[in-house]
Amino acid sequence: MKISLRFKQIRHLVKPVKQPLERASKVNECSPGNFMSGAHTNSRKVLLFNVIDDCNHKVFVINEGLSYLVRVVVETLKTL
Repeated sequence: MKISLRFKQIRHLVKPVKQPLERASKVNECSPGNFMSGAHTNSRKVLLFNVIDDCNHKVFVINEGLSYLVRVVVETLKTL
């Protein structure tokens, strides 16, 4: 009993050329907002929303909550 199996060729993806990251040259030029998750000691999960200046690594805002609505994020960014 002969079973002919066809082997599929492996297609390798082309890796893009790595470019160095751009650094902020002035204060307050770029301040990304990041979401992080963590857990308290009672193993309850929380979300952290932080805004940090890229030039001097100054922290503008850190908010903690169980969930974030878009309205809360927009209000936080308006207070800056």
